[in-house]
Amino acid sequence: MTDPFSFGIGVLFRDAASIPATFHAGGSGAGLPVRVIRSQPDQLVGFGDGDIVMATNLLDIQRSDIADPVTGDEVQLYLNDLRTVPGDRLRLAGQGRLDEEGLTWRCPAEPV
Repeated sequence: MTDPFSFGIGVLFRDAASIPATFHAGGSGAGLPVRVIRSQPDQLVGFGDGDIVMATNLLDIQRSDIADPVTGDEVQLYLNDLRTVPGDRLRLAGQGRLDEEGLTWRCPAEPV
């Protein structure tokens, strides 16, 4: 029997809200085709006597696609499923964290 959590995550990563991408371990090489879910939450950062709003990038990557993403790995996003029109390229900017079920990595990223 299929694990219902794994099945549900697989459906989310095949959904139109996910983005076709190529994962480059260490930032180079041919890369591995994956799908990611990108979020860009704002973060408040202290600056002097006040706060400023800073945009961030988070990438969700299935653990079944990438066993252990690390700082310095890069992800090339694409604007179409055929991976012929490149979009943003992001570098992982910190250690990814697994979700509660251990199925999805959430990785902070920054533009290259």
